[in-house]
Amino acid sequence: MNKKQYDVIVCGGGVSGVLAAIGAAREGAKVLILEQTNSLGGSWTSGLVAWIIDAQNKKEYIVSEIAESLKSKGKGRFARSGCFIYEPEAMKILLDKMCTEEKIDIRFNTFVCGSQKEGGRIVAAETVSKSGKESFSGKVFIDATGDGDFCFLSGAEYEKGNEEGLMQPMSMFAIVSGLDAGELEAYDNSREFSGDISPKTRLYEEIKRAGIECSQQKPALFYLFNDCFLLTANHIYGVSGTNSEDLTKAAVSARSEIGSIVDKLKNLGGIWKNIHLVSTAPSVGVREGRRIKGEYTVTLEDIYASKQFEDSICDVCFGIDVHALTKDSKTGYAGYGDGKKHNYQIPLRAAKCYGFDNLYMAGRCISGDFAAHASYRVSGDAAVIGENVGKAAARQAKI
Repeated sequence: MNKKQYDVIVCGGGVSGVLAAIGAAREGAKVLILEQTNSLGGSWTSGLVAWIIDAQNKKEYIVSEIAESLKSKGKGRFARSGCFIYEPEAMKILLDKMCTEEKIDIRFNTFVCGSQKEGGRIVAAETVSKSGKESFSGKVFIDATGDGDFCFLSGAEYEKGNEEGLMQPMSMFAIVSGLDAGELEAYDNSREFSGDISPKTRLYEEIKRAGIECSQQKPALFYLFNDCFLLTANHIYGVSGTNSEDLTKAAVSARSEIGSIVDKLKNLGGIWKNIHLVSTAPSVGVREGRRIKGEYTVTLEDIYASKQFEDSICDVCFGIDVHALTKDSKTGYAGYGDGKKHNYQIPLRAAKCYGFDNLYMAGRCISGDFAAHASYRVSGDAAVIGENVGKAAARQAKI
């Protein structure tokens, strides 16, 4: 047993986890983050998804503070539909700095592998790392692993997939260079656009012209900085983010397809003649995993009803974003929702793990049905959910 005692232990230092940790620390809690990679930020950094969706209505929250800090340094900007785009390495450095300033303890390269329980309470998180097997005791615990790993290992109830057991595909982001931002305006998904042909459709047609039937029918380029763009152009179907063999297959498949797409585009010449693959994301992008059962479950009906809650922890302004569930989809998206943005709230009860007194969830593993999850899973909302769950956990730790 590690000798330090913590008020709040956050399992997972991704988008929701790092914001939960900062939120808890600012409430006066002694906080520990247990993170399996070697950087904070999750999809924002290790996933290279440097595109914060539903960021525009979060002015009073830490995610807005982060965006403004990066913007002031010339490392980020607000773009189409109020989304925020930034340099991933700058985000890593900023999150390290913020956690250091809040005196948050961090353990990188550390996997949560179990818990110790006394009745309906968690008393310690068990980990494995280069240091061997360890356990860390705390008063309140937050599962911010994305896939609900800590809750699952603690015996919590959960759901996965839709009514047929299908799950959204995985994707891998990449950074490409050698492109002229002016020449690629019509392909830049970070810009507002009008007309009948979207930047995604234009890019898809160019990849087809290069000789590849792209697995993601709505691929996208986002202008980043200098001659660099973010690229997302692949879907990996029929895989699960809670299966290590599937994650391995997905990563190999995604890297191979990204490499082929870049090479083939380069062969087209013209605006693509100097395109170069700089990096693929260290982590494959997982859209959904386990949805842990909470004291309340957010539903599609709640979204349509613009449901409000007294214990709200996030105001969401987004639609139902379900990517194609099978390879033979003709549109790139599945038929859930009505294609419109909806304003609704997430209650704290959806982030409290059913059957446990001191265990919360943060981010996409909170309690919701398949369709609702496809709305609130985006990172602008995951950040605010994390922050407010962290504050709630800190308040409980003081009792």
